[in-house]
Amino acid sequence: MLDGKVKKLSIVIVTYNSGALIEGCLNSIFIHNDIDTALEVIVVDNDSADYATTFASIEKKYGESVTLIRNVENGGYGQGNNIGIKAASAPIVLIMNPDVTLFAPVFRKALLQFRDIKLGILGMQQYEKVGMRRQSFLPLHPSIIGLLLYKLYTWCHCYSSRFFCIHGSCFFIRKEAMENIGGFDENIFLYNEEMDIHYRLLQQKKYIIKYDKTLSYIHPMHNRKENLKELKQRFSTYMYVCKKMSLSSRTMICKYINLYRLYLFRSFLKHDTDICNTYSTFILYLLRQKKLQS
Repeated sequence: MLDGKVKKLSIVIVTYNSGALIEGCLNSIFIHNDIDTALEVIVVDNDSADYATTFASIEKKYGESVTLIRNVENGGYGQGNNIGIKAASAPIVLIMNPDVTLFAPVFRKALLQFRDIKLGILGMQQYEKVGMRRQSFLPLHPSIIGLLLYKLYTWCHCYSSRFFCIHGSCFFIRKEAMENIGGFDENIFLYNEEMDIHYRLLQQKKYIIKYDKTLSYIHPMHNRKENLKELKQRFSTYMYVCKKMSLSSRTMICKYINLYRLYLFRSFLKHDTDICNTYSTFILYLLRQKKLQS
């Protein structure tokens, strides 16, 4: 607490070769800071090649308003966040990707909701750009039924912690709740961290998870196309979380296969040859994984 005042909110941003993005993220934070010196901003760099120039630029512009921590190894997104959360002095933490920006104040209203001591996680509406909504929460089970439920709940602008986890790119969490569940699982290098945290938090039977559509942020996805490496890594961490939660691996794989067969058909109708090839190869990979479970 550099200014000697009590911090109410700590923002933790983990960077990895994100020098081109972090300035826009930090600018939006300070422009829309509605809690003044009660805000603490922590940037943890996961051993980026450009960390020195990035840190120098941040120090020049923001001085002691931003706490900079260099992680000497890239232990993954979760490990970097654990370092930032441990350093955080506020009871509420905002986990934020470096490519996220704010376009309106959100801190004061979010903190008011955390007066409810049962609130563990608070999610917000994600936007591609102002006026273009994006996926703010994710189905806990990648399946056709999960997709249909997601479409229904999104259309109604509703949320249920029974079926969905809050998107991990930007969300508020009670620091005590994270400490109670042991923080991010550092065995997960990337992907599905939000699903793992969701399950472990609800297992405590002490906290609730909420979504507030009136709070929002921008996280440009630019219609990103999934590649095979990413799909395999997402699947691998998904299966890891399923095993932790004692969910049937074979059942989950079958649901995964059916979902991506649907995605493949949709891509075929769109004449998207590249993604069709990616999905076809991925489905063959999933079928081999299913066979290994026999």
